Amino acid sequence: MPKMKLTVAALDRMAPPAAGQVDYNDATTSGFGVRANYSGAKTFFALLRIGSKLTRITLGWYPADAVDEKMRRDALEEARTKAKDAMAIASVGKDPRIVWAEREAANAQMQEAQRAVNAKLLFPAVVKDFMAKHVGQAKGGLRDSTARAYKAALQGTDVAAWTDKMVTEISKRDVLDVLDAITARGALAKAASQRRYFSKFFRWCAERDLIQVPPTLTVPKPQAAVTKDRVLSVEELRDVWAAADAVGHPFGPMVKLLILTGQREKEVAEAVWSEFADLDGEGPLWTLPGERTKNRRDNLIPLAKTATTILGGLPKYRRCPWILTTTTKAPISGFSKAKKRIDTAIAARRAKDERKPMPGWTFHDIRRTFVTMAGDELDADPHIVEAAVNHISGTKAGVAGVYNRAKYLPQKKKLFADWDAFVAKVVGGENDRSERTGRITEGHARTDAP
Repeated sequence: MPKMKLTVAALDRMAPPAAGQVDYNDATTSGFGVRANYSGAKTFFALLRIGSKLTRITLGWYPADAVDEKMRRDALEEARTKAKDAMAIASVGKDPRIVWAEREAANAQMQEAQRAVNAKLLFPAVVKDFMAKHVGQAKGGLRDSTARAYKAALQGTDVAAWTDKMVTEISKRDVLDVLDAITARGALAKAASQRRYFSKFFRWCAERDLIQVPPTLTVPKPQAAVTKDRVLSVEELRDVWAAADAVGHPFGPMVKLLILTGQREKEVAEAVWSEFADLDGEGPLWTLPGERTKNRRDNLIPLAKTATTILGGLPKYRRCPWILTTTTKAPISGFSKAKKRIDTAIAARRAKDERKPMPGWTFHDIRRTFVTMAGDELDADPHIVEAAVNHISGTKAGVAGVYNRAKYLPQKKKLFADWDAFVAKVVGGENDRSERTGRITEGHARTDAP
């Protein structure tokens, strides 16, 4: 049997025999060789002794027609390495073919186990677990509307491309692609809520060691594109607060209460003293009755320190139920004129600081700002924010409805306390500086009682 140093160049030059086959032993690796067939095929082999029997084991073929020299070199080195492994196995009396089959079976078993692990990490599987353990078993249970919102965000068509992705593979770019697609449809509010639900989901994944870092950690808030979805910036919120100081009573306190409570314009403007309880105590509470709310459901609003301070500074009149009035005969009105006064104060403040004019905004944008910043800045759970602003579905009634309102009260109390601290930080620690400037109409003496 001829012997030669097997290299890529030598194998390329090796001519096929006129008939049959010729074996060539490698001069550098004992027992390793190549068989050249008259057809032009070249097959690597190992010739070794298993026990007392001399055995030839085929190791693979040489890709002589491969244009890429690296492919030919890799095939040679792989066969040489396999031949050395075969010699080592045979030296302890074992058949390399049996050992290799056992290894392959073990590898297949490991791969199957890894596939099972990967299946548990697939986005749909983790979402299902999240829906069962976080959404389904949240303290007190989430409302049906909140559960549906999670389902739409995490199991809807917007995330269809993630069906075959593991949560460990989902990147910031993947998240941005989904949010950008939603924003491109003109659904900015949905993009913002989608980001919040994504953030909650991926934080949950990180807390359970399913991922290292949430891909949403540095994802920016979707940018406002239309006025109806306007959210005030921190700078704008500070300007509105300062303008509220400038215009004074009654619209200054009204605007501040809009900021601090997140409730609707008319809900604050038409509030009556009988709706408030324990303003000087440990648990100040505003009970907004259903007949004054958009969804006809009562809303319990725990009041934080700044809100109670503002309420404590408002004038009170005998036989006048409203907290904000200029006539004692009716709650305040004339919101358009008041808005112009506030805009004028903001414009003057910005001009003094040599800043650009503030873009158009509405009183309702304050409510939207509360909802957005509560999620983005305070990391509040979406269902608690919804409860705070009375976004409640009409599926519960009677005693169940009362329980549904009350069960989030501790969480809402914490949310409003955190929001109060955040607003104080935003406005630089400014408190309500307006004095009690309410006019006492003739025949209506001021009193400390509602």
